[in-house]
Amino acid sequence: MFYNMEKNIKEIWTDVQKEVWQMEEKYLKAALTNDFDLWMTLWHDDFVGWPSQNKGPITKATLRSAEEQFRQPNPGSISTTQEPVSVQIYGDVAITHYIVHKSGLYEGNAVEHYARITHTWLHQADTWVIIGGMSAPHSK
Repeated sequence: MFYNMEKNIKEIWTDVQKEVWQMEEKYLKAALTNDFDLWMTLWHDDFVGWPSQNKGPITKATLRSAEEQFRQPNPGSISTTQEPVSVQIYGDVAITHYIVHKSGLYEGNAVEHYARITHTWLHQADTWVIIGGMSAPHSK
């Protein structure tokens, strides 16, 4: 299933696609609630990815080193949503594409930010973990 403008794209997904998307929702919830311990369980030990704010790829060790920053409360009121675009399943591998929208106030200033996110998930030990990813700014 490729990019589809349907509002109810999740209604046509298979059970496995829905399961993977639930992991994306778990990922966002852990990030928004500063649940670093849960968030770290979602990453494969051999993860490599390239967030748009980094000059190059990072690893799980890089993520782990950001624990103190991760646990800091956000100095503002930001609303964050995920818009699924695609969830493709290839056996024990899944690739998700979605758009994140952040809006609200940050340190007293209005914020409006969109990003495209790609995660590659690996099914292991009865769960899905992120083994790769990349993000980029997105204009709406």
